[in-house]
Amino acid sequence: MRHLSAKLKETYRSYRTLVKRAAALSVMIVVTVGSVVTVMAATHTAHIVYDGSEKNVEISDPATEAILLKAGYQTNASDEITRTDDPNETGDVFLTVRTGFPVTVDVDGTEKLVTAHYGDTVADVLDAADVTLAADDELTPSKHSPAEDGMTVTVTRRCSITISADGETVSAVVHQGTVYSALKEAGFSVSPDDLVSADDGGRVSNGMDVSITRVTKRETTETQTVAFKTEKVSDPTLASGTTKVQTEGKNGTETIVKEETLQDGAVSDSTVISDTVTEEPVDKIILVGTKKTSASSKSVSSSGGGTFVDQSGNTVTYQKCYTGTCTAYTGGGTTSTGKAAAFGLVAVNPDLIPYGTRLYICSPDGKTVYGYAVAADTGGGAKSGRILADLYYDTLSQCLNFGVKNMRIYIL
Repeated sequence: MRHLSAKLKETYRSYRTLVKRAAALSVMIVVTVGSVVTVMAATHTAHIVYDGSEKNVEISDPATEAILLKAGYQTNASDEITRTDDPNETGDVFLTVRTGFPVTVDVDGTEKLVTAHYGDTVADVLDAADVTLAADDELTPSKHSPAEDGMTVTVTRRCSITISADGETVSAVVHQGTVYSALKEAGFSVSPDDLVSADDGGRVSNGMDVSITRVTKRETTETQTVAFKTEKVSDPTLASGTTKVQTEGKNGTETIVKEETLQDGAVSDSTVISDTVTEEPVDKIILVGTKKTSASSKSVSSSGGGTFVDQSGNTVTYQKCYTGTCTAYTGGGTTSTGKAAAFGLVAVNPDLIPYGTRLYICSPDGKTVYGYAVAADTGGGAKSGRILADLYYDTLSQCLNFGVKNMRIYIL
């Protein structure tokens, strides 16, 4: 029995060893098969479209950069990369790459640099530059042209403007640019002297009003009068207070040449180019007497009161009447009583005729009438007794006409 038992134990141990080996072998088979299945499951396909060219590559790393590198593509920040993973969850990847490149947009006097991509058109470039075309704008190249690396897209604006010139107002559609280039395009010539309602170099804008003022120049010649001067010269052979014209005055002439500036036909400025005296004026010479009068001329007669008839036919009562030599003067200024010299204010000897005395003055025969007056001034002749009074007139010609006369002065 003992012998049988030992044999059974040995058989049992052999069976356990066989079972362990079978189990280990099973584990190894499972691990190996699992590894193969994992490798097969991690291998997928990337479908790449690069600037219109297609390429498929097997991938193990699903990262976009790794896929493109494996496919042999180098990309940069300006490229546009679109990725789509297989919606059926097979692990495949779909990549689209559009390489980027610079394009210049020349618009509104400035240049904009934008990035375009493979397959873009000029219209896409304008969208990227945020440029909107108006109906009259011009585009080079056309909006359907393909965008190319380094190309320049030019937008030429056209504006509707109103031009006023030469007596008319017209509307015109012109390219956007300077005002002067727009006027030329619209058929208006502008000379350097013309005035334009916008600065040279200023740019036109839609709806702008532009006006041209035509500026011309011309020379004119005119003849003007050169007035003669009046000169007084003392003459000791003439009685003091008397005058005599020695030389009559005569006006001269001068020729003036001017340059006139005209704006739309109207004179706006005038400059004298030359001024030539073609005939010299002749000065008027007046001799003024300085000869002292004799003692007999100092006599002044007087009479008592009474009445007289004035120049208007009125009978006037007077207190006293003086008769004597009277002269005339003019020239303005202020009288001895502070009043402004004027007709009707006469110079007297205040010791004989007090200031403020009301007077009436005329010749003894009544042919010369000075009229009503007031004693308001004095002078050397009146104070010395050489004359009875000096009568003020407004002009020199009146004084010369009066000369020296024997007059009556009625004290009113």
